[in-house]
Amino acid sequence: MVNMSYCRFQNTLMALQECADNLFDGELSEEEERSRKRLVKLCAKIADEAEDYDDEDEAKEPSWRDYEMEDEGYGKA
Repeated sequence: MVNMSYCRFQNTLMALQECADNLFDGELSEEEERSRKRLVKLCAKIADEAEDYDDEDEAKEPSWRDYEMEDEGYGKA
């Protein structure tokens, strides 16, 4: 198991933010480039499926920018 259930979304959010910040930086190995492409496709799939998510507490659909990391911790910018 990569993440424990009690912190999987926190840890994944931080890792995804790091990936987003470096999405087009530097030269990648072939394996890392394949993983980057797969990650982008998976994120698109998650975003597409999330459109069906209905949360009455949310006034608007969040964008990825709503979840950018702040200097101290994480959360909405």
